Amino acid sequence: MKDINKILALPIKVPKLEPDNWDTFWKIWKENAVGYKRLAPDRVGNNGMEVTWNGFIWDLVDPNPKPGMWDVNFVNLDLVFPKLKEQIDQLPFKTHKILFQSNIIPVALHKDGMKLTDHLPYACAYRSMFYDSNPNPNFFFQRNRFSEKQFLKMPENTNSFVYNNPKIYHGATYEGHFKIIAHFVIGNIDEPRWFKILEDSYSEYKDIFVITEE
Repeated sequence: MKDINKILALPIKVPKLEPDNWDTFWKIWKENAVGYKRLAPDRVGNNGMEVTWNGFIWDLVDPNPKPGMWDVNFVNLDLVFPKLKEQIDQLPFKTHKILFQSNIIPVALHKDGMKLTDHLPYACAYRSMFYDSNPNPNFFFQRNRFSEKQFLKMPENTNSFVYNNPKIYHGATYEGHFKIIAHFVIGNIDEPRWFKILEDSYSEYKDIFVITEE
């Protein structure tokens, strides 16, 4: 079995994460999605002023959150999408926030500042390709700033993926098509359960899309 600490990026074998009702989701999106305006740098120094994404944040811990890094709308979906909330609660970690983000320009190569998990040696930057109308993949990884882009390929039976944020860069092109990524801010990982998911995901998707240190 592959050493999970050497896995840099791969799809995750869990059921697709989707809203209980798409019409309701699009209504919420229309009413609340705004440009993410950065108020403070993250822990790795990302501090650009240009608005790159539209969207909103679902805070699953604080019902009345205050803006921290971003000036953006917060929407509580706990009671709106109970089935989705149950799915999220069953994942082997505590979800603090979900940033729903649709890029409106190309996203420059970067790493995220994830203070709750960046100290961990294994991949745990959890994301969901919540909606994607692009005909071809446009989310990509690079081992370093000069290496070739490796575009994320997703299987049909999941829309979740994970990467090792401290060890690999990521970014996105913009082809004029709409895409929403759900960016999970997590902590308190149940490591035995998470390691089993990583192992199962590697076995399931290694011929579709996996990036490792070798």
